Amino acid sequence: MTLRSTCQGQRPSSIDRRTPTSEELKSMSVHLMYEYAMLDGLARKLAKGEDEELVNNALLEAFLIHTRVLLEFFFPAHVREGDVVASDYLGSEKAWETIRGDLPGELVEIRKRVGKEVAHLTLQRLRIPPDEKRWNFLAIAAAIGGILEKFASAVDPGLISDEALNPGA
Repeated sequence: MTLRSTCQGQRPSSIDRRTPTSEELKSMSVHLMYEYAMLDGLARKLAKGEDEELVNNALLEAFLIHTRVLLEFFFPAHVREGDVVASDYLGSEKAWETIRGDLPGELVEIRKRVGKEVAHLTLQRLRIPPDEKRWNFLAIAAAIGGILEKFASAVDPGLISDEALNPGA
């Protein structure tokens, strides 16, 4: 299968890669739900605030890494061999693009910021005023949660493991 990614603000990528099997997708659903559970839990924790700067920074970076993982899953920009993306669950990239729509505007900026301010050491960090370094954790988690809901309503339930639906049960 050739996957051609088209995401706002990103260059399309095209590679040939093996499509994951149904069993692999079912197993990966546990990891998908873990990513969202961590994103949501960290958003709530960060919204409450943490007194110690080191701990707060570690929580923030973890939150942003989970944000990036989920954005790449739902809106892949650079798909590599072995990556699992949302369209794998629907059998068609076009079907998933129709269901999900474009990357919401607020998440376009978040995606750029995570890349420039967290994942890569860039000169752009020097140009960001302190008041623009804030992250709206709950809004980010809610926006990604809305995309997850669209995904969940479209995907074949047979591709989601019971463990993903009932973690810890």
